[in-house]
Amino acid sequence: MICVDEKPDFVIKTGNKFLGVEIAHYYREKSSETKSPLQQKLATRRKIVDLAKSIYEAKKLPPLYVHVHFGLHFYCSEREVQASAEKIVRVVEQSLSVTSEEVFCRRDEIPLSGVDLITVKKKLKGINIWTAPFGSFVPFVSSQRIQEMLDEKNSRCEKYRKKCDTVWLVIVMDRFQPSSFSMIPETISEHLYNHSFDSAFLFFYDYPDSQKPPIILQKL
Repeated sequence: MICVDEKPDFVIKTGNKFLGVEIAHYYREKSSETKSPLQQKLATRRKIVDLAKSIYEAKKLPPLYVHVHFGLHFYCSEREVQASAEKIVRVVEQSLSVTSEEVFCRRDEIPLSGVDLITVKKKLKGINIWTAPFGSFVPFVSSQRIQEMLDEKNSRCEKYRKKCDTVWLVIVMDRFQPSSFSMIPETISEHLYNHSFDSAFLFFYDYPDSQKPPIILQKL
């Protein structure tokens, strides 16, 4: 029997024993006070573009395909989201006066630092489609990042053992999320990790047959 729980995420009854399973989502960057993790950056960019689209649609202007290409190091605080969206809308509106079907607005034409390119393609009909494509190199998972995640969860293990006989940790990587997807070197399965769980795993989807999940994170 499997029960959805809060601490840990799942409790599985096997005979007269209980197995606790804690799920942790892998992100390439660790949160800090001075730098937003990558998933937060992507969410902010999406928020800016969604707001810009709403502002544009409120003006009852022709439907467009709009792609806003942010630079890798673009940063925007919460209070700057509205102003950033409005600047993007102004650039898009100006492109409507150009006769060509597709317009490329370069960095020096965009009054928003950190945006490298805005492409605007005119549509005869239909709905507006505004996106914020993200592209960067694909890094390798490091044993240090895995150990950081284990350290974050270790303190909870003692509490989980009060209701479970055995406790597992499953770190899940989502290859469809740029903030998560990374290549996994062989050293990850060979490294010895320090953790309090009975077993810890790295789970992922759609990798070569040579790397069938899950990877067991070997314990010191």
